[in-house]
Amino acid sequence: MNIYPFAFDEVFDIDLTGNFVVTGLFKEMKRTDVVRMIHYHGGSVMNAPSLKTDYLIVGEEYSKTWKYGQYGTKIKKGLDLRNKDAKILIVSEEDFMRCIGGK
Repeated sequence: MNIYPFAFDEVFDIDLTGNFVVTGLFKEMKRTDVVRMIHYHGGSVMNAPSLKTDYLIVGEEYSKTWKYGQYGTKIKKGLDLRNKDAKILIVSEEDFMRCIGGK
């Protein structure tokens, strides 16, 4: 059962040199470690989604309010931009970890 009020993109490969926004709490590593890993591989991490964003990475520790559509501003903005044909991929922590060789 999807506990999120939106669907994640099915991602099999992530270009770590892309532009990222990272949000939520992560189970596998600290969010600061996710950001460091992206920077180490040449990627950029932005504070908020924009038309330049390639990936919005969402930590698995979701807020209980998300199932009622009360998700954070980064997710809302990412979804709004996608509705305007932006090419932002919304990626779960699980898919992100699998793509970078984690669990």
